[in-house]
Amino acid sequence: MEDRYENFPILFEGSYGEAAKQSKEEFRHLVVFLHSSMHEDGDEFVREVLCHEHVVSYLNENCIFWSGSISSNEAYQLSGMLKVTSFPFLCMMIPFSNYEMRVVERIDKIVPPEELVDRFGSSMVLKSFVHFFLTRFGFWGIGEINGDIRCSYG
Repeated sequence: MEDRYENFPILFEGSYGEAAKQSKEEFRHLVVFLHSSMHEDGDEFVREVLCHEHVVSYLNENCIFWSGSISSNEAYQLSGMLKVTSFPFLCMMIPFSNYEMRVVERIDKIVPPEELVDRFGSSMVLKSFVHFFLTRFGFWGIGEINGDIRCSYG
């Protein structure tokens, strides 16, 4: 896909599993982009949002970026695990444990590039920081209730 567009984020070359592993090793967020050639909004989303200079800069500097077409078995299975209902689909994930990634932000419609960067930035700073450190210090559950981050511990 990246060879079809002039300004595309740096794409992780490997499987989703390898991208998740690298995300854990480097303590970096993983951004997953799932797309389908059967959905007409995909090309517009890539041209207008994903290839926007601010989005490309943000992703290249802060995240590991993995992309897959649901025509591939791996991306199709991942779309099922993430309960994707529309395309294009973009999400930001963080390592939760050695074997689990957690979604901290989902985008499943065309949004302005500035909104995408703002939403990912907010997720990165607030949810990821709190989630990562609280789970490391014995808290076993964390979630959002009416926009407030709540945690439970045992």
